[in-house]
Order: sequence, then C-alpha cells, then structure tokens
Amino acid sequence: MRSLESGTITLLNRPFQVFGDADDSQFSAFLRVGTWEQIPLHRFSAFLKPDSICLDLGANIGMVTLALSLLCPKGHVYAFEASKDTAEALRQTALANHLKNVSVGQAILGDEDKEVRFFDIPGVSTSSFAVSKESDKTVHVLTYPYTDKESNVTVARTKSVDQIVRELNIPRVDFIKIDVEGSELDVLDGAKETLARFKPIILMEFNSRCFISARGILPAQALSKILQTFDSVYWFKHENGTITLLERAEVEREKFLTANYDQVADLLCCFDGAELHNFRLLDEIQNLKFANEQLQLKLKNKWISVLKRKFKRFLRRFSSPSPQS
Repeated sequence: MRSLESGTITLLNRPFQVFGDADDSQFSAFLRVGTWEQIPLHRFSAFLKPDSICLDLGANIGMVTLALSLLCPKGHVYAFEASKDTAEALRQTALANHLKNVSVGQAILGDEDKEVRFFDIPGVSTSSFAVSKESDKTVHVLTYPYTDKESNVTVARTKSVDQIVRELNIPRVDFIKIDVEGSELDVLDGAKETLARFKPIILMEFNSRCFISARGILPAQALSKILQTFDSVYWFKHENGTITLLERAEVEREKFLTANYDQVADLLCCFDGAELHNFRLLDEIQNLKFANEQLQLKLKNKWISVLKRKFKRFLRRFSSPSPQS
C-alpha cells in the first residue's frame, strides 16, 4: 500500500477533502491548483437529475465522483477504479466527505471476463492502463516520458458494466463516465445489455495516444465505432468548454481528429430521447462569458500597447541630447 496524504480541492464551489498517493505528480498538481477542471463539471447539470443513478468508471481518486454525488443527492454513484491503491484513496475520500450516496469498488473495467495485464504506475496514477494478456507492450513504451518508475504489472480478469449492473442489482443507469486509458471501446462492448436497456448518457474520454499505444487502435476506427453505437455524439471544445455536435460526414470527422490528435477530448454520447436540459442556454451563457473574457483581454492588450508607446516616446525625449546653447 502506497502512502496516502490528503488535501482540499474545491469543486462546484464546494471544498472537499481528497486522498491520494503522496508521491503522485498528478495528485500533487491538483492540490497546488486547489481545483480540478479537466472536465467542465458545471455542464453536468444539463444531463443529470437529483435522483440520477451514475457509474463512474475509471474514477481515480474521485473528482467526478464528488461532483456526481453533489449533483445527484437523491440518486447514487457507483465508482470503480482499477488500481487497488488508488481505489483505497477513493474510499478514503468518500468516507472523509461522508458521501452516503457513493459506493466504491475496485475492478478493471472492460469486456466481460477477459484476461489482461494491468500496469499500475507509481507516481502517475491517472495513467494506469490495461493491455491484452498477449500484448508485448511495455510500460516504458506506454508511459514515457511521464515516469521512469517501475510499475506493478498484474494479470487479472476484467469486469464488464453488464456484470456490475447484474451483481449489484442496479435498478437503472442514467449516466456513465468512462475514462479507462484506451479501453473505452472494451467497456462499451461489455455494456451492450445496459446500453440497450437503459439508454444512459455517456461521458467518454477520447485519447488518441492511448488508443494507439495501449490498444493498437487507430483513432479513426475508434471514432467510427463510437458513432455507430450512439445516435448523437457531442464534444467539449477546449478553448471555452462549449459543446458541439460531432457531424458524421467524413470531413467533419477528420476535423475532429485533427483538432484532438495531441490532446484528450471529452465526448458526450447519447441515444435518441436523451434529456439534455438547457444545453443551448448554457452554451449561450458560456459563449458570452468567453466573448467577454476575450474582449477584456483585447482591451487590456490595447492599453498595454498604448502605455508601451508612451513610455518609448518618453524614453526617447529623455535620452535625446539637450540643444547646445
């Protein structure tokens, strides 16, 4: 068991005590910043209800779990993390914040009952991942340049979403977050029954690098499967957090893949009939906020330029030789 430490992080304007590996670079960065904004949490209210039942798959130390618990006080959050040590940090976080509507489990998520090699990476818990048992991938290939620490590599069996729903007798599933470092498509394969029965909204990480390096999947192939699975797919734009429909035309797919080839994208995947509350209004508010920020920055830069010109004129006048008498 790794040494755990705790700190305070503010999410949705509320402080939470969170636990993590004392030597984990990502956890330390979260504590330094004091918040976590990798996913636009304020947008969750557009597709969650107070009684929503949620699955947080690849929960890590619980940033999204905390937000879901807060936004769904009458619902329940089932949070699963593959790493035993990180799952323990997640449990401690849930206990410290008295999250009565959260259940924590440790499982490697994927297709049902498949044998895999799991790389649990000390120092970078957000990058732990699984590959097929037959894969010759090594941790050095997959984690460079993030860490040179030796990983705990274990052979284990995966658990599927359908298994979890059956075993825990979950009455319905309204929302699923999937962030499993390249195994997202395997999770979808293991959730066919759940998707067909409940048609939940899915928030999924799209990480081109992980698809390629961990699973040998081309990003274009991954995107095609996702578009085939869902009736509509949206993605959050990085510059301002607004949500945009991902059009199915080939040229639009290429635009998306090009825009996100070197960074992680967050996809919101829906079936017909999904309730997306006030998305248009939220986008208008977000766009106005972004436009205002850009205007303020433009005005600030303009005044800086004016002051620089005035200062240069002053220096020229000051440094000019005085006329000889």
